[in-house]
Amino acid sequence: MELEFVLCLAVPGYLLHLAHIFPHLLVPPDVLPLNTKPEDSDAARFGRYLAYLYDYWRKPEYAQYLTHPGTVLRNLELLQQEQFKKDLVNPNLRHQVAYGLELVDPPPSQPANGKIMVEDADAQIDKAAPEDTAAVGTAA
Repeated sequence: MELEFVLCLAVPGYLLHLAHIFPHLLVPPDVLPLNTKPEDSDAARFGRYLAYLYDYWRKPEYAQYLTHPGTVLRNLELLQQEQFKKDLVNPNLRHQVAYGLELVDPPPSQPANGKIMVEDADAQIDKAAPEDTAAVGTAA
């Protein structure tokens, strides 16, 4: 069930649905029920669940099951940010935010946040054939 849910998070329309039907899961209401601490609110618990999903599904042994790993992980990462969630819940910004998320997966050596991992970059440089390196040097 978790796999199905995280795959849905890659679809902008699903994020719109989530923000429209369940805004209390993304942003806590201004007034909480009596005897409810902010860390016990639905939004706080759902936020912890999203953080768990992000940590779990970015591990290579589980990420291999994601059909769009870059998009899923990017959206899970964005759902950790308070401003993104507020913008997604805001009816005036909801469509702009959701449809600004393209279904694009970065290459495997590049994580969802767009930063190339140093180890992978070094490994790719080491694997480059001498003729490839020479061609790159002469093209500059």
